[in-house]
Amino acid sequence: MTKQIMHRTGYYAASYFWELAGRIERWRIRRLLGSMKSVCPSKAVGERLRLAFVIPWYGRDISGGAEAECWELVQGCRTYVSSLEPEVITTTLKEFASDWNQPYHSEGRHEEDGVVVHRFHPTLPDRHFFHQLNRSLLMQGGTEELKANGWKSPLGVGTEYFYLRHMIQSKTMWRFLIEHYANYDYFLYIPYMFGTSVIGGLLTADKAIIIPCLHDERYAYMRIYRELMTSVRASLYLTKSEMELASSLFGEELCHPYLLGGQANVHAPKGQGDRFRARYGIREPFLLYAGRKIEGKNLPMLIRCFRAYRQNASHSLKLVLIGKGDLVYDGDPSIVDLGFVPTGDKYDAFAAATALCQPSLLESFSIVLMESWLQKTPVLVHGACRVTREHVEESEGGMLFWDEREFAARVDWLLDNPEDARAMAERGYRYVHSHCAPISVFQRFEFILRDLAAGNRSINGQ
Repeated sequence: MTKQIMHRTGYYAASYFWELAGRIERWRIRRLLGSMKSVCPSKAVGERLRLAFVIPWYGRDISGGAEAECWELVQGCRTYVSSLEPEVITTTLKEFASDWNQPYHSEGRHEEDGVVVHRFHPTLPDRHFFHQLNRSLLMQGGTEELKANGWKSPLGVGTEYFYLRHMIQSKTMWRFLIEHYANYDYFLYIPYMFGTSVIGGLLTADKAIIIPCLHDERYAYMRIYRELMTSVRASLYLTKSEMELASSLFGEELCHPYLLGGQANVHAPKGQGDRFRARYGIREPFLLYAGRKIEGKNLPMLIRCFRAYRQNASHSLKLVLIGKGDLVYDGDPSIVDLGFVPTGDKYDAFAAATALCQPSLLESFSIVLMESWLQKTPVLVHGACRVTREHVEESEGGMLFWDEREFAARVDWLLDNPEDARAMAERGYRYVHSHCAPISVFQRFEFILRDLAAGNRSINGQ
């Protein structure tokens, strides 16, 4: 009882601290936003559009869907649309999984892979209090109670700003945005969650375009994100399901939404399955998981489904995991945890796998599905994820599962019907080429930017 009282007292003390500190931070941010009244006016949009992509971390090999999408958009502007001039504004941090208190890159103006990248040191967060807040109020509980309570925010007003203060931001970045506001036609913020997007997007609202990579998660119900999504110039979505979610969350106040679509490297080299098996010593058929090894990707659920299948299966089967993360599975001989692998090995793994398993419930596009289909491998996705279900149902390139029983039935079908499984994967391959070819995405992208520049702001880019 004494421990419970002490724990509860500590929680209330922390909550009071979060709220008080957050209200001070709110005052600082409002004061900063007020400083934009004195910036020089915007220059007229010309033949060429100068774009600034703003993201917490940036680089070629950073893991994560939003990070990969930003990289591909920046590089695609240079490759497919000569009238777009991209630059990047980011921090000196390495990536999401790295220490947020430890800068990795040097500050200043750099040229990386032919693109100008402006890097700024972040305001160092207090990770202890942030993790305590994140675990207790945001990571757990789902969204049903928030919807039942009138789409209520999970945090108090001040606590939201305490959270934002420790969710990656940079005072020197804000100064740069203010001083160079007139030099860019548009600022594109990706993803929605970080301080770089919230404060940056509100600072440059008249020129700001948000690419939210939105999920149905507790974070999205916070007031600060509603303010962002209803204040900026426009918002771009990678799938119809993501755009429908945004409409349900923010209603008629949602800033002008366009369906951009996601892109995939349809010219990726063909993977060599035999080469992957020889390199890593895997002889048995295997299922593949590719992505961050974290609870947020619902990986523990996949592990439970796989282990339950193994207990009663007549087939010899392994599960191969590739990607970074804090979950480690090295005590089970049927699970091969390879960690990060080079891009070529990743393509080989897709080609060798019986199927890719994507258990995540929170996706805005899921590039790994496209990568799997491009290697002509079918996919298994969790049926409760609207985005991945949309891909599977439209392509007919995979199957859905909800629980251990359905998972086992789908795996047995794939192993017992290899010809039908290959036909399924072929349908997925055609889907990627028809929906995600970069040239088509960038034609839509340029149209959207020109549409906004002309002042049309037409819904969905129609």
